[in-house]
Amino acid sequence: MTSNLINELFNIRSRPGFSHSDIRRRIIDVFNQLLGIPLTFIKAEAPLIGEPGSYRGRIDIFLEEKIVVEVKRDLRKELDKAVEELNKYAKMLEDKGIRAFYIATDGITWYFYIYDNLKGEISKIGEFTVQRDWSCEKLSLAISENI
Repeated sequence: MTSNLINELFNIRSRPGFSHSDIRRRIIDVFNQLLGIPLTFIKAEAPLIGEPGSYRGRIDIFLEEKIVVEVKRDLRKELDKAVEELNKYAKMLEDKGIRAFYIATDGITWYFYIYDNLKGEISKIGEFTVQRDWSCEKLSLAISENI
C-alpha cells in the first residue's frame, strides 16, 4: 500500500500556490521518517559562507554535514539551476576540506552527484523517479542505493 508520505509528494503539486518550503518539508520528512535521520542532524536553510568576496548561500537541506540537498519545485524546469547551485556549494565545501554527496530533487525526481576533482564540478552518479505505487520501503531503498 502506498504511504501517506508518498501520496503527499505527488498531491502537493495539485495545491494552488504550493511553495518551495512545502516541498522541502516533505523531503525532510523522507529523510527523518524513512531513513531514520534524527531531526537534530537535518539542517534546513543552512548558511554557507565562503571567503570574503566569494559565494554565499543557503543550503536547502544539509544532512549530517555530509549530504547537500537542493530542493526545487519542478526539476523538469529547474534542473540546470539546481546543478548550478550544487556546484557552488560543492566548490565551497571542497575548499573547506569537506567531502559530501549532492542531491537535487523536487520530491518526485531525484538526482545524485559527487564532486569530481578533475573536472572541478559535480558529476551525476544516479537518478530515479518516484512512482505513485511505490511503498516507503522502495523509496528508502532507492535513496540508500544512491548515497
